[in-house]
Amino acid sequence: MAGKSKRMGTVLWLAAQSERAAAERLLASRHEVDDLSQKLAQLQAGRSEYLSRLASGTTMGVAQMRELRNFVGKLDIAISQLQQQLAHKQDLNDQHREQWQGQKRRQDALGDIADRYRREEARATENKVQREIDDRRPLSDGGER
Repeated sequence: MAGKSKRMGTVLWLAAQSERAAAERLLASRHEVDDLSQKLAQLQAGRSEYLSRLASGTTMGVAQMRELRNFVGKLDIAISQLQQQLAHKQDLNDQHREQWQGQKRRQDALGDIADRYRREEARATENKVQREIDDRRPLSDGGER
């Protein structure tokens, strides 16, 4: 049994590599979601600003108001597209989170198994040493005559 925990070292290393890769994918995904959320917020803020200009457009001519309405319409389309992209990226982020959590659980479980193997090996070594000590100990009850 002296080799199980040693062999588990390679398995643990591979599990750690998989967990790290999953964590990196999750982090990259989170950055994409954050970036798209910021862009969406900027577009929505700009849209609100243009709508308030349009609402108070007393000093604007008809042509300017029409152009502003068209521009707000284009902003609406861009916002809608960005919302769709964001929803897709959030779904991917959720998938990456689930993958990372699965890899982390797997790594933790393998670590627990490796710990158990180490304890079993240590116990077996202690028992072997104790048997050797017991075998070398002279019999004190006069067992030999």
